[in-house]
Amino acid sequence: VWNLYGPTETTIWSSASRVRSKADAAFVGQPIANTEFQILSPHLSHQPIGVPGELLIGGDGLARGYLGREELTREKFIEDPRDPDKRLYRTGDLVVRQADGAIEFLGRLDNQVKLRGFRIELGEIEAHLEAHPEVRQSLVIAREDTPGDKRLVAYLVSDASPAPEPAVLREHLRKSLPEYMVPSAFVSLPSFPLTPSGKVNRKVLPAPSEVDTSERTETLASRDSIETELIEVFEGVLGARVTSTEDSFFDLGGHSLLALSVITAINQRFDCDMPPMVFFEHPSVKALAALLSAERVGKSILPELASSEMSPEEAAKIEGIVSAITANTMPAGSGGLGSCPEMRESLLCKRLLAPLYAIRRGSLRRLIVKLILKLEGGSSFTVTLRKLFSKYHQIEVGDFTAVRFDANVLKKGTKIGRYCSIFRTARFQNADHPRNTVATHAVFYHPAFGFTPGYELERSRIEVGNDVWIGHDAKILFPTRKIGDGAVIAAGAVVIGDVPPYAIVGGYPAQVVRYRFSRPIIAKLLESKWWEASLSELHGAREQFMVPLEGKRIH
Repeated sequence: VWNLYGPTETTIWSSASRVRSKADAAFVGQPIANTEFQILSPHLSHQPIGVPGELLIGGDGLARGYLGREELTREKFIEDPRDPDKRLYRTGDLVVRQADGAIEFLGRLDNQVKLRGFRIELGEIEAHLEAHPEVRQSLVIAREDTPGDKRLVAYLVSDASPAPEPAVLREHLRKSLPEYMVPSAFVSLPSFPLTPSGKVNRKVLPAPSEVDTSERTETLASRDSIETELIEVFEGVLGARVTSTEDSFFDLGGHSLLALSVITAINQRFDCDMPPMVFFEHPSVKALAALLSAERVGKSILPELASSEMSPEEAAKIEGIVSAITANTMPAGSGGLGSCPEMRESLLCKRLLAPLYAIRRGSLRRLIVKLILKLEGGSSFTVTLRKLFSKYHQIEVGDFTAVRFDANVLKKGTKIGRYCSIFRTARFQNADHPRNTVATHAVFYHPAFGFTPGYELERSRIEVGNDVWIGHDAKILFPTRKIGDGAVIAAGAVVIGDVPPYAIVGGYPAQVVRYRFSRPIIAKLLESKWWEASLSELHGAREQFMVPLEGKRIH
């Protein structure tokens, strides 16, 4: 069997490869005579081995263009970036060159979507869906039936009767795909609508709301008043039916931004102050109704910290940390660092460059920042830059903290403690949001999120504690006001509520996975104020800090 690859625009086929195994079918082979393959980035630069890019084809096989469609011809047939006298055809195919020179086909570029910051290959979801024994054919598209609310919808043709339940398919996909790639809705059809040429007609695929995929398993009449009102809130925000009170809001098609609308509606309707963290931990109608019922009889709906008491061994370990920090001398045999040098401040920066920063010109300020970083040896913040940020932007950044130097990211009044590590791609979006927070789509208007700029409200102060780690592409959103000491925010997390000290926040949507220490331990650590210690003292306590205080109970 031979695999012949090539679009019509390059005279039917442009490469050939012999298929010796099933794995070989993913490779397009080597170009035929008088044909050239180039793998380019969106900016038309050549991609190195192992980096995906679009396949462009050149050579004698290229067509002149599309008859009577000059604009499409200019779009698809472009000038070769290495030779202006030659042309290339943009195939729209995503490929990658392996180390041995073989070119692997990854999918179609027009079959990729960007959803809430994640780039998703729809074909990958379809492949995993069709791996289910009861799914014969599948198709996944990104629909935006409600403006501003784009979501993944999976269409499937099944040989089973009835078709597999959405909950079963979600569980199947979650075994191999991240949460953001699991479709919000599943629509079972007897067959896919086709165009006259035999291709799937995506334009006429029904919206999930147009197909009665499942009957409501519980009637509203059988529910109490709280559950009935919660169902109305869910259905109003989602624009879809709630088929069971045990279904998660996120399995019904919701995401973290829509969750804010639900939280606002619940707080207004039930006159309560439920924080986002509680909703993410209890996202079904049944679980929320139980919490709200308990609150009516005087119980708090706020989450509790771990309540385990310290054993004598744990107490001794905590005392060891506190003693090592507060002692003026380092523990014997620790080796030590001797006298620890303070952060360096350049007199040139202090006396010459710092006064120039007062000039409100963006290009000049950017140049000054680069010079200060160069002279004082910093990568993101230095002594002089910290002083300038405090003076001109009212933003306090503690010593030995790495954070993106950008007044548009760190809002006025932001305070960040010592020893924090914050990725440059993390974003603090603390108070730019629509005035109408009761709206169905309570999104945050900021260019970085791809939304239309809206009204800018008074920016709220946010405080980040000491020794906080905020990962790649994490977003700290309103109404968050405080990130506790020692907290860990996972990459890609979206935080929309205050984070307690030493909590671990992970996933999308954001959720406190577990508290690092119990309440007594946190109290001891905060009492020690270890972040105010010198580096030499901290170095002396290094071994004590690394002791697993709660053993196997920490995940």
